[in-house]
Amino acid sequence: MKRNISALFTWFKNGLVEVVQKFPLEVTLTIYSTVIAIIASETNDDNLSSRVLLLPLFFIITLFFNIFTFKRKFRFLYWLSIIPIIPLSIWGGEPEWVKTFQFWGTTIAFAPLLLFLSKRYVDNKSLVKYIFSLITSVFSGLIMAFIAYGLFCALFYSTVYIFKFDGEWTSNVQTYAFIITTTFLTPILFLMFFEKTGDKAIVSNRFFEILLNYIVTPALLIYIIILYVYIVKIIIIWELPSGGLANMVFTFVLSAMIVKAIQLILAKPIYTWFFNRMSWYVCPIIILFWIGASRRVIEYGFTEWRYVMMVCGIVMTLYLILFSKKKWAHYFYVLIASLFITTLVCYVPVLNPKTVSVQSQMNRVINVANQLNCINDEGKLINNLPENIDSIALVKYKQLYQSVLYLSMNDSTAFRKFGLDKSDDLLNGFTENQRQYIRYYHKKIISTAKDDIHMFLPSNSCINMNGNYVKLYTKIVKSDEAPVYRYANDSIYIYNSPDTNLVWKTSKNELLIKQLDKAKYDITLDKKPSEEQILSMLEIDELPVRIILKNLKLTYDENTNQWTIKDLSIENVMIKELTTDSRL
Repeated sequence: MKRNISALFTWFKNGLVEVVQKFPLEVTLTIYSTVIAIIASETNDDNLSSRVLLLPLFFIITLFFNIFTFKRKFRFLYWLSIIPIIPLSIWGGEPEWVKTFQFWGTTIAFAPLLLFLSKRYVDNKSLVKYIFSLITSVFSGLIMAFIAYGLFCALFYSTVYIFKFDGEWTSNVQTYAFIITTTFLTPILFLMFFEKTGDKAIVSNRFFEILLNYIVTPALLIYIIILYVYIVKIIIIWELPSGGLANMVFTFVLSAMIVKAIQLILAKPIYTWFFNRMSWYVCPIIILFWIGASRRVIEYGFTEWRYVMMVCGIVMTLYLILFSKKKWAHYFYVLIASLFITTLVCYVPVLNPKTVSVQSQMNRVINVANQLNCINDEGKLINNLPENIDSIALVKYKQLYQSVLYLSMNDSTAFRKFGLDKSDDLLNGFTENQRQYIRYYHKKIISTAKDDIHMFLPSNSCINMNGNYVKLYTKIVKSDEAPVYRYANDSIYIYNSPDTNLVWKTSKNELLIKQLDKAKYDITLDKKPSEEQILSMLEIDELPVRIILKNLKLTYDENTNQWTIKDLSIENVMIKELTTDSRL
């Protein structure tokens, strides 16, 4: 046990010495990043925290120059590559830049692609071995570093628990340990593994072959069969593929590309018949991708993710074209093309995903608003809801809201050009059901109808009396034997019980029109009635009766696009002295 621990420390010490000798600037950056991260943790300085995020980018670029200029005349470029850290230390614009696509595109795509090209391998097998050497070194470093971190935390907190240590310093120790693990130990271990293995990191073994030959590749073949069946389906029923299918196809083709590359380092690849002709097998699927992606963009416009997916689709298509011919089939060409496209997307302003997406959504707002006639000559959105909005218009408003919401979240300047303070201003005038449909991504319209309106007679209501009433019916209940009122065939009937003489009747539509006019309540504005309007709606005063309603329920009929009385109940009925002329 003691010998094993001693050997581990010796390995780490010797490896660290070699890393310092061969990667001096990279080690300097890791020490610098560790110090900056600890200071940022103590001071809560946003500039320093953002600077820590920039250091992996500089680490990769410095490593690229180290490998690219090794034993070459322009080795001095490696020593100059650390110079940008000086203005970085006094800049101050890091917090904003690390939020941009330019930063993340550079860190995640541009810098790694540059590193993959650092040895200038054109031969596919050598390039693939080198790339996977880098990748396995990264994962080996991460795994080793976090195993060490986990063991340290276990020992430290066991000690804290046993000896009952207390105080904030315990959490500070864990924070410092995590910072040291991520900013120092992980990159140092990565460099140690990379320096030891070089291009020999990927060595085919039984586990690796079983994983690729009997699990991953069969799954890809099953997936391609599923996609082919789907293609047959859409040809038979003659419909466009779903827009979301583009994400699935992209994931499949990317996975197939990676597995195809790994075939070069397998000792016994058994699916060469498929991967040698993969470009032709995948051709119908890539067509499916472009149809689905184009449909998605036509329906919803560009977002940053859709734009990036389309750019990746270009690289993916280029890859399949190059590998359709043996003499063109070089990963080096694919990496060069990817690097060129990434440079354009990250650093040419008009091709920046955010610029393209914002302009696309602005155009979509204008187009949809013109269709809905809710934009004025100055380009401001106006509330111009039709009296009876149908489901087609509601779908258009959903599209309009989605684009307006995107602009409000991604470009406040572009958003305010349309005269809105917030995206929900667009929902004014809609019912709650309609707002729910417009605001959220429901596949079906919840309801195109307006919300029902309920009116109830308030407690202790005061009704002014006039005229001579000879009868007052109160606590009225429905009765077939001696009814006071009957509500049937879309009409209301009032009887002089118990004689059951009909004294008054009206249709519910006529009654609604009269009551709305009397109460001066504009029901089309989708506003709740005031208490005064409710009392007026619940009082019916027509010779020879005066009726006080207990409640009244109005509903919107989608078939006729009109408001109607859905239900009512009567509290009191007063009947005036009847003459022969006043009887019905």
